[in-house]
Amino acid sequence: MREQRSSCCGTICTECEYYPNECAGCQAVQGKVFWLGFTGEDVCGIYDCCIHQKKLLHCGLCKALPCKRYELSEPTKSEAENQANLERQLFRLHNTPPLVWEEGEIRLEQAAELHRAAAEEMKQEFFQHGEATINGSALFDQLDFDEWLKRANRNHHPETVQTDWAVATTFFAVRKTDGKMLGMLDLRHSLDTPFLKEYGGHIGYAVRPTQRRKGYAVQMLQTALAGCARIGISPVVLGCYADNIASVRTIETCGGVLVEEKPYLDGKLMHCYSIRV
Repeated sequence: MREQRSSCCGTICTECEYYPNECAGCQAVQGKVFWLGFTGEDVCGIYDCCIHQKKLLHCGLCKALPCKRYELSEPTKSEAENQANLERQLFRLHNTPPLVWEEGEIRLEQAAELHRAAAEEMKQEFFQHGEATINGSALFDQLDFDEWLKRANRNHHPETVQTDWAVATTFFAVRKTDGKMLGMLDLRHSLDTPFLKEYGGHIGYAVRPTQRRKGYAVQMLQTALAGCARIGISPVVLGCYADNIASVRTIETCGGVLVEEKPYLDGKLMHCYSIRV
């Protein structure tokens, strides 16, 4: 079965007769789709507005949806077919959007196909700085994007979560002003496994090397904590190495209270914090 890939406009690229030979998908070609040769444009107007101008993950997050850009129709299809396609697009955008939380300068966007290129680029930055482990990445440091995203989606639902893990939502942190990907954050909705109860905590996170010491870790954690309050997770438990001063300061800045000190699996001392939201 062919993997499903979608565009920011709600179109399922992999259902198109021109995929993948004439067009590899809107995200892969960054909006420079094959049919622009008939319109004279440099990039799809919907893609340009959503991704480049408004810096949104997809049009379902735009208050103007559906705008005049959605009034364009496919000339080879009937009016009824075009209307049916539009209704399907809008249904997808309104009913199945990834989770997005906003606070301050950043957004936490639930991992999706639309993040592929930026996520791969960020992962290479971690590796190039000698960091083989990306905290809060739900094993993105060990898996290719396709396998990793399938795993993240399975673990997001109680019916399909791994038996040795808890239901979790994995986010990318994105700067609102320019859409720059800043890091990753994994939120476990419960501590139902022995490992998470003993060592893991509800939240793991990492800021990419070139964006550190700018206050983004605090903003990421604050945004996640506000989200925890909305979905009823309290207190929030977090852990970090005792000698990780940056993480200690981040957690304490966000209201973390030290409740326990103990050795981690590798023997290093770790701090366990609790935050009521």
